[in-house]
Amino acid sequence: MRKRFKSFSSVPRSWDLRWFYHTPPAGKKEMLFWHDSHSDIGYNSHSNGAFHRLISLSYNSRWKTLPIAGDPKKYQEGLSMIVSFEQMLEKAKQGEPMVLAGAAAQDVDTIKAMAAAEEAGMIRPVLVGDIPTIERVMKEEGVTFRNAELVQADDMVEACAKAVELVRLGKADFLMKGLVDTNIFLKAILNKETGLPVHGLLSHVMTFDTLGAYHKLMLTSDGGMVLYPTLEQKIGLIKNCLPVAKALEIENPKVAVLCAKEKVNPKMPATVDAAELKKLGEAGEFGPNVLVEGPIAMDLAVSAHCAEVKGFKSEVAGDADIFIVPNIEAGNIMGKTLGDILGAKAAGVIVGTDTPIVMCSRADNDETKLCSIALGCLMAGLNK
Repeated sequence: MRKRFKSFSSVPRSWDLRWFYHTPPAGKKEMLFWHDSHSDIGYNSHSNGAFHRLISLSYNSRWKTLPIAGDPKKYQEGLSMIVSFEQMLEKAKQGEPMVLAGAAAQDVDTIKAMAAAEEAGMIRPVLVGDIPTIERVMKEEGVTFRNAELVQADDMVEACAKAVELVRLGKADFLMKGLVDTNIFLKAILNKETGLPVHGLLSHVMTFDTLGAYHKLMLTSDGGMVLYPTLEQKIGLIKNCLPVAKALEIENPKVAVLCAKEKVNPKMPATVDAAELKKLGEAGEFGPNVLVEGPIAMDLAVSAHCAEVKGFKSEVAGDADIFIVPNIEAGNIMGKTLGDILGAKAAGVIVGTDTPIVMCSRADNDETKLCSIALGCLMAGLNK
């Protein structure tokens, strides 16, 4: 079944528009929606046949992932941003290999991730830690490096200090946390004499690939470092997300300052902060291409349909790139819900120094650490 519509507003309300990327090119206003009643799949193209938008349609409450001509990569070619970890990994492979210093890099998953990143041409690895342990793990797991440098450190404190020193002296492009307690790792970074220069706020940014549940990558902050951010710290959180967005080629980041509701309530301080952040965004605090919306509830930030039903009008609604949470509990719960229930892939970095810092949980697997390395490579490449 084929349907032709002049605008989105004329699409039947039973077809929920999930995927939306670019406005049509000048002079191309007509959109053609294709709907297969058997597979419940819809997509649109402009009259010239170029796929500038991809729209996944829901019909009778059934969902399926949309390929174009049998090749899901084709629709990505028309996008101006990286929308999946698959794309992110491919992009990281294309750049100049970055020198990565891994602190306490003697655990299995860190070694596997660094070896995979070297094999892909992303990095030149420097593993700092107990060399006999590193070599034993490599032998037991059958992991090999082409040209890795091993630096001996007798304990976790020394491993972190030496890895940080490599970055500070310009011998490494970025840093990665291995099997070491976060406090020890951060103490080495923040040491006033031997650490790294910190510009403003040091914060953690998690990027999630929801594998199609949301139509692009989700950048969240801060579920890992800043406990109960003040308004000033929330300004820093947004600013620290921007280099991550830039590395992912998001030219016009849309920021959702999340709250429990979308109306300001003096009894809910997060809503007051969110409204102020929106004003600052409108005043250009975060740059001319950054759009900040708040307060905004999570459902409105990710679903244009929910926003329409509730009468909430915003360019951010249903299309947010960056999600600023009110406190560490909200960010932690959000991240674990996305990962452990939805099965989303994750990549984590610390932002606020001259170089990106890859920081994952000690329990994260080698895939998460590899994705985090790839993101760190793209960010480090911005400094070259």
